[in-house]
Amino acid sequence: MVAKKRSVLKHLQDALRHKGVIQKHYVAVVVGRWPKHIARVDAPLKRCEYPNGERIVRVHSEGKASVTEFKVLQYFDGFTLVAAKPLTGRTHQIRVHAQHVGCSLVGDEKYTALEDNKRMKAKGFKRLCLHAHGLQLRFADGAPLSVRAPLPAELLQPLQAAGLEALNADHF
Repeated sequence: MVAKKRSVLKHLQDALRHKGVIQKHYVAVVVGRWPKHIARVDAPLKRCEYPNGERIVRVHSEGKASVTEFKVLQYFDGFTLVAAKPLTGRTHQIRVHAQHVGCSLVGDEKYTALEDNKRMKAKGFKRLCLHAHGLQLRFADGAPLSVRAPLPAELLQPLQAAGLEALNADHF
């Protein structure tokens, strides 16, 4: 986000610090078939550092509270297109919550098995399949702002090749 005025910048910074003021909507492609009964993942996340310096995030009982809502948009052969809405703002939250339910994000080199990524690359997916699709907030004067970003070609093309149905705003 960019602001021309300092007052707007302050408002945006405050909004980012407070839960629920800014709603973020993502689209992700996950490996496997997302379980129909899982619409919300409420699992605490903790940052971990390995001796080699690599930093990762794991579901851990001593972690910080983290909640993500998921919605299946379409099932495909070997993968699922989902909408994700983080209700908290933790590092790698969507990626780790998806991994936690057994459906890691396609193209995720940190949290997805190498063989799964190789298989999905053969289907045309060349990068991490997580897309910031929309953002909703209210300005200080109460005026609403809703921004949408269409799926980029590198995600859209392999999805269409696999039989993507039309996506619309009602999905989110």
